[in-house]
Amino acid sequence: MRTSKQSETSAMQGFTPRSGRIVIGTDGPEFCITLQKISPDSARIRQVFPFPLPGTFSLITYNTLTERHEERSCETVWQRGDLVHARFL
Repeated sequence: MRTSKQSETSAMQGFTPRSGRIVIGTDGPEFCITLQKISPDSARIRQVFPFPLPGTFSLITYNTLTERHEERSCETVWQRGDLVHARFL
């Protein structure tokens, strides 16, 4: 029987976590993150220095295909310690 941890590990194979930044508000403070998982609709983020996120924020990541930084507006779905699940707006 597979545990949820084993299923999660299998699903994560082939994905290399990458760094990014969270920006609060317009020209607000920036915080370093690690992108743990991403889909077309959402992302799982691990904060380097955990703090309660507001309802909305911007996520900046580097796209290796286009070789550009991308900024996406996000909504906090849930937060547990340093892990955050965000939905793209």
